[in-house]
Amino acid sequence: MTERQVFGVVVRGIGVYFAGLGVQKMWAALFVAFSKYSNELSRYPIMDVLTTGLVWFALSYVLIRKADRIVDLAYKRPDEPDRLPE
Repeated sequence: MTERQVFGVVVRGIGVYFAGLGVQKMWAALFVAFSKYSNELSRYPIMDVLTTGLVWFALSYVLIRKADRIVDLAYKRPDEPDRLPE
């Protein structure tokens, strides 16, 4: 693998991590919303936690689906292909 491909894998991996954080935040917001003691359990309003979860999801979408553009920003497009002709 070239360094360009490794960087793309790292960017997508960070995107998956951010998606996990988004799921965790949304799950926490739903747990607090339907909890019997919702005022005592939460330090932050539910909408703040839910908005934070949606922001994590938006960042994960950009990092996973648009990773090629991010890699192009970091590395110039190669003039030569990554593989040697056989």
